[in-house]
Amino acid sequence: GIIHHRMREYGKALDFYTQSLYTCEKNKVFKIKGHVLNSLGRLYFDMALDDQDNKSTAIYNQSLDKAIQYYDQSLKIKREQKDVRGIANTLGNLATVFKEKGQYEVALKYYTEGMQIAVAYDSSTFIEDSIREGLISIGVAMVLVVVVIFVFLGSLRATLIPAVAIPVSL
Repeated sequence: GIIHHRMREYGKALDFYTQSLYTCEKNKVFKIKGHVLNSLGRLYFDMALDDQDNKSTAIYNQSLDKAIQYYDQSLKIKREQKDVRGIANTLGNLATVFKEKGQYEVALKYYTEGMQIAVAYDSSTFIEDSIREGLISIGVAMVLVVVVIFVFLGSLRATLIPAVAIPVSL
């Protein structure tokens, strides 16, 4: 469907997207269903843009209304799945459609909601934990080396010189 969509063969794209939607519903694959609904929304939005010269026509308005309908369905699924990126993407798409319709207040509402930032993955905690574990490992290794040297040399005084050299060598 995507290839036909990009080639502006909207009838063929609609057939493929509809078939994909039917397959998703039949097999209960809701994550992909959300993407297909989003693609259908984009298809109808693009159809409206191609008919942009005739903004007063019923086809233009119907296409935008269909786009909103599919984006709303997609948004519902993405919210159920807690798909933060998908939610933000769909909210942006809805805002763009409402902007095209001239409903700027509604568009602003969707843009604002879509711009709320959610941290998907914070790597700083992993890095801090890795550094802490590395320092603990170095400390344990130094203690074990000093104990082994003491066992082999048998004298605390003789062990002191290599023990002082360990941190210098690191």
